[in-house]
Amino acid sequence: MAALTMQERDALPSSAFGLPATREYPMPDASHARLALRDVGFALAHGKISAADHERVVQKARAVIAANKRRPVDPMAGRRQ
Repeated sequence: MAALTMQERDALPSSAFGLPATREYPMPDASHARLALRDVGFALAHGKISAADHERVVQKARAVIAANKRRPVDPMAGRRQ
């Protein structure tokens, strides 16, 4: 997984975030969704987000991961020629 640059993050639509209103937890792909699941669990445990926001992010992340499993994987994606 490549880190998102500020330009890439800014270019994402609000719908690509776990919390669209604040543009937190970007999930352009399954690997970012898995990171969001990890981070949102930590945030909930430390009282940084509400249970409702936690549930929103978890549902969005699971949907992104499930959608990724339905897409065929290109084994050559990301490889240099």
